[in-house]
Amino acid sequence: MVVSPFEFKQDYSFELSDEDKEELEIEEEVAVFSIVTIHSEITKSTMNLLAPVVINPVKRVGKQVVLLQSDYMTRHLIWTEELTTTEGGA
Repeated sequence: MVVSPFEFKQDYSFELSDEDKEELEIEEEVAVFSIVTIHSEITKSTMNLLAPVVINPVKRVGKQVVLLQSDYMTRHLIWTEELTTTEGGA
């Protein structure tokens, strides 16, 4: 399963390398997704912010990009205390 990381972490941001931009032929439009791991206890589900899936929707090409020099984790908890309270969850 993939999700838009911006739905869960509004301040998520990163810079693509020139090589990745060239390979994906990115000029303007880009779609970014994070791979999700669903845990049996839903509040422990995580998403991978360190290696997003980046897609050029115009050219219909994409790849998973590992972000270098980043503090993001591969197992970022999706359901924070704030989200579960706000969304009426656990």
